[in-house]
Amino acid sequence: MLLLCLKSISRKEVHYGIYATMEQVNAAGDLCAICQEKMHAPVLLRCKHIFCEECVSEWFERERTCPLCRALVKPAELRTFGDGSTSLIFQLF
Repeated sequence: MLLLCLKSISRKEVHYGIYATMEQVNAAGDLCAICQEKMHAPVLLRCKHIFCEECVSEWFERERTCPLCRALVKPAELRTFGDGSTSLIFQLF
């Protein structure tokens, strides 16, 4: 149990996508569209594009969109309430 806790603490969280599987990386061509090199720690965004974690992290410091399709990329833990019927703010009235 302690070993699992230590692994989860030491593992770096990806807040804007998930780590891609080898099958997904091979299907995408194994080259990062940003650095044009073999992918290191590939991250799959919600729009299904895959990039090196370091490259896409640097990109997200300037833009919050996918470098290829320009789709808006929101952090994974961010909840959105698009219909306006609820909010994250506690209301007293």
